[in-house]
Amino acid sequence: RSSAEEPRHIESWIDGSLGAIEATIQVALQWSLQSRGGLLVHASAGVYQGRGVLIPGPSGAGKSTAAREAGFDVVLSDEMVIVEEERGHERDHERGHRYALYSTPFWSEGRSLPLVISSAPLSLIAIPHKSEQARLISCTESVAVSYLLRAITVYSDQTHDMELKAQVLTELFELTCRLCAAVSYATLAFPKRGPWLSQLEW
Repeated sequence: RSSAEEPRHIESWIDGSLGAIEATIQVALQWSLQSRGGLLVHASAGVYQGRGVLIPGPSGAGKSTAAREAGFDVVLSDEMVIVEEERGHERDHERGHRYALYSTPFWSEGRSLPLVISSAPLSLIAIPHKSEQARLISCTESVAVSYLLRAITVYSDQTHDMELKAQVLTELFELTCRLCAAVSYATLAFPKRGPWLSQLEW
């Protein structure tokens, strides 16, 4: 896209494999979300007592374990989650920006939990850290932004327009900063076995 007014077109060649089809959908989803202020995040997410918890991180960080063992009322996904600003609150200066989590069909291999179509208000960004006891540990906003940025899905395109690529990355950075400024965040220490969500206060 050369300007905000021009639509972006995505061309994809697939070999018929499930992985290729999923990647195509994810590319389209990433660009669609970003165009309206949303993010596609490598994360697990669940709902507990009506509140959404986002647990971002790379493979091996414990996302799937946390999703499975924490004791969520509903698990939205253990691999990839949509984060988007709730519509109707963009100009609500008194209450500020509000964000929501949305489920996706993208899960890690060996999924044992049911697929759902659901959403929840985002109440906590939890940076996962394996421990023997469940607790929340405060961290700085810069740490939260830095960690979340590494979990955001970014698919590069075939353009050689470096200015455009820089613009895309700048937009993602600004979206991440706004998100962390509006939502609570902390390091989440958690054990392999649960449930342990009831032990946390946030």
